[in-house]
Amino acid sequence: MSYDVDDSIPPQVIQDALHHVLASRDFVNSERKRRFLKFVVQETLAGRAGRIKAYAIALEVFDREPSFNLAADPVVRIEAGRLRRCLEHYYLVEGAADRIRITIPKGGYVPQFIVMDGDGRSVPEALRDADQPNAGHLAELIPAKAAADPALAVAPARLRLLKQPRWLASILSLLLVLIIVLWGATLILQTRIFADGRTEMDPPGETTGVAG
Repeated sequence: MSYDVDDSIPPQVIQDALHHVLASRDFVNSERKRRFLKFVVQETLAGRAGRIKAYAIALEVFDREPSFNLAADPVVRIEAGRLRRCLEHYYLVEGAADRIRITIPKGGYVPQFIVMDGDGRSVPEALRDADQPNAGHLAELIPAKAAADPALAVAPARLRLLKQPRWLASILSLLLVLIIVLWGATLILQTRIFADGRTEMDPPGETTGVAG
């Protein structure tokens, strides 16, 4: 099975995202996490994501011997869980504004790269919120495996649309409410004027009765 990084994210952009993570407080004091994340990302960028298995990680990252027994030594699985939690914390704090996020989904060790909009959401999530067509075809998760479909590329024009001020919709809604209120007030005023006009035109009421 072959794996490739989608062309919609330049490798240098992913390298920059990796550098930001490795330089953060969550990683700078943990050589194990740094080596783990750097290994899986660089192997992916080199087109060798198919090699990212627990055994290879144990040898390359944790310096285990070739006789390493996965069943007896769960170091890779344990460290992978710690790495995932560390990444989650980083993107909640220091990396909240990062445009490219690196994740390692459970069940494997091949990283995925997510394109974020300016509000901290993945681009497809933002496109769905904006009712954009074909959102499901836009790089929701750009996996580290074969994804040659050009429909996954994130169109710059749509990214610019995502940056339009959200308060524009609120202003339009407020204007609509004001128009409705003014229209209702006008109807009430016209009704009162009409009623007052009829009162002035009618003669005073007379009491009718039978003459004695």
